[in-house]
Amino acid sequence: MMTLQEMGIPKGPMLAGAGIFRNCPGFGGQYLVRDIVSGFFIILKINTG
Repeated sequence: MMTLQEMGIPKGPMLAGAGIFRNCPGFGGQYLVRDIVSGFFIILKINTG
């Protein structure tokens, strides 16, 4: 990071972009877990009548 700053590249936008990139798997995982739990309850409901 210090090398980029010495070259005149601002670090603020890079840190913001890294933060957004870091949160993407979290949002995707949230939907994945929700879908798996929903599917489990659908199968349970079908099997129990």
